[in-house]
Amino acid sequence: MEETKDTAMMSSSMVRIGMLCYSRLTQLDLTGPLEVLARMAGSEVHILWKDTSPVRTECGLYIVPDLKLSDAPPLDLVVVPGGPGQQDLMQDHEVLSFLRTQVSSAQYMVSVCTGSLILGAAGLLQGYRATCHWMFLPLLEQLGAMPTRERVVIDRNKVTAAGVSAGIDCALHLVSLLRGREAAQAIQLQIEYDPQPPFDCGSTNKAPEWLVQKLTETAKATFEARRKVIERIGAVVRCQNACQFSPYGVAMSATLLYRIATFLLVLLALGHTYSFLTLRAPSAEGRAVYDAMNAVHFELGGRSHSYGEIYRGLGLFCTVSLVFSAFLSWHLGELARHAAGAIGTLGWVFFVVQLATVVLSFLYFGLPPMVVSTLVTVIVGLAAWVAGR
Repeated sequence: MEETKDTAMMSSSMVRIGMLCYSRLTQLDLTGPLEVLARMAGSEVHILWKDTSPVRTECGLYIVPDLKLSDAPPLDLVVVPGGPGQQDLMQDHEVLSFLRTQVSSAQYMVSVCTGSLILGAAGLLQGYRATCHWMFLPLLEQLGAMPTRERVVIDRNKVTAAGVSAGIDCALHLVSLLRGREAAQAIQLQIEYDPQPPFDCGSTNKAPEWLVQKLTETAKATFEARRKVIERIGAVVRCQNACQFSPYGVAMSATLLYRIATFLLVLLALGHTYSFLTLRAPSAEGRAVYDAMNAVHFELGGRSHSYGEIYRGLGLFCTVSLVFSAFLSWHLGELARHAAGAIGTLGWVFFVVQLATVVLSFLYFGLPPMVVSTLVTVIVGLAAWVAGR
């Protein structure tokens, strides 16, 4: 993915970065991005774990965390590396809860290698394009993600990198997004990142088939162990995303029944509009009320108006708000990912408007339409509020 000055958010504000550290991680998954991100202007990098004792990586290198998970402030970037120890973290309640909490404030949730399986286990990749180490890429699908065979995948607020060395590329993308292309280019030159490997076999597209098969066979036991864990937690993750609201998981709650309700709401709103425009009330009582309103006039701006005109205008506005709410509920998950606060505010504005006009709807249309309108309005308003939190 190419970033330009026009699309990059070149801000000078402090960027708080948290890099998850755990036993038996692949050290380059962490230290590769660390080397790049620590050089970014205005960055504050923390190594995170449950305690601050030295952590032994896959190859025997020790890394010392400087901040406990429980003490971590809201972070702008959270980087999750991969490695053999990743399998244990997919079932670690404290780590998964930490990631679910941070996603509400983080600008980007980032993974390197099999770290994306941890994000997936936390339920954060449902409906997102994501990548992983090539050996374990198919496992992402069971966690609700869309496996994508690319070196770096940027999908909204989730950034995932392929195996190990791809973490450096990923970090350069992030610098470009946060500080602009020139800043990323400067860091790339500083670390003299100009890969020229002696063999052109760094991906399955370039490596000979026999080598791919050999490594696949070697990692078969590891793949099966991870597959069994993911099969066990995958159903739970999908159920959690489908049955609860969260700032970035509302789309999973827009079930077929809910969408049918909003479709019926649009039909109801159109019916209301037709009645208003043609002055055809569904009941004699409603017509009598409307005639009485038409009989009362007042002066405004040098012109004579009837209360019936105001009532008709309110009806049209109510219809617009109902249609908007139907649209909002249909696309709420997608919209919330990009502008959660704005969507939450708009949802409540229309929610209040509809409650204010529902009394008139009761007088004019009768009880059943009012009940339907109110119920769907409450659902949409609450969903928008949750998305905006």
